[in-house]
Amino acid sequence: MNSYQIAYLIILIFLSFIIGMAIKFSIMIKEIGKEENIKIGVFEAINLMVSCFPVFLETFFEEILRDFTIPKIQDANDMKHSIDLPITLKEITERKRPTKDEYYLNIAKAVSERSTCNERRRYGAVIVKNDRIVSTGYNGSARGEINCCDTGICYRQINNIPSGKEYEQCLAIHAEENAIQGASPEEREDSTLYLYCFDIDLQEEITGIPCLLCFRNLKNSGISIVINRDGIIDIKQNQFNKIK
Repeated sequence: MNSYQIAYLIILIFLSFIIGMAIKFSIMIKEIGKEENIKIGVFEAINLMVSCFPVFLETFFEEILRDFTIPKIQDANDMKHSIDLPITLKEITERKRPTKDEYYLNIAKAVSERSTCNERRRYGAVIVKNDRIVSTGYNGSARGEINCCDTGICYRQINNIPSGKEYEQCLAIHAEENAIQGASPEEREDSTLYLYCFDIDLQEEITGIPCLLCFRNLKNSGISIVINRDGIIDIKQNQFNKIK
């Protein structure tokens, strides 16, 4: 029998005691029949119940708290073994804090959730300058146009157009382009674009790499670096350096 069952049993016993006292008091009223004695009977019954109540509370809380008593710690080094906590202070302090690149890439991941593409890839882009986000973008239809995710139809998919070909046949504007349009020339100059990509067919993250058209737009916009999950693309030098 655990502490909760014992507590419930004690409550039942106490309630039975109260009910028994009430019945006994009713019988006493009928037998005595005099107002003075009735008043004395009421006082005696109330006094008895009040005197028993602290004892009941003490017993009740002793049983409830018995299983929650923290054992005495003899040595600070034995704290982990003495108290079975779900997480230790060491585990809290040793949690892996994301780097700045991971932080901005995670934001780009959240931005990609707004993508209207429902068949191929979801992209999210975040432009950062001086450690400040100046613009975001995701691949999706132009303003006022019908979204592929709403119709469930992808023209490129239906016509088996391979990835990287015939971009004019796609309704979507790329994430990099949308992010570029949202930032001023001053904000874009020597800034960094974080690019995230999720492949819908594979159902996994893949390396986000700008297409040739976006690559030229990035260079022309003044953005100097693109960072994805796997590396750093130097737009000005046309170089890709894998993250170690």
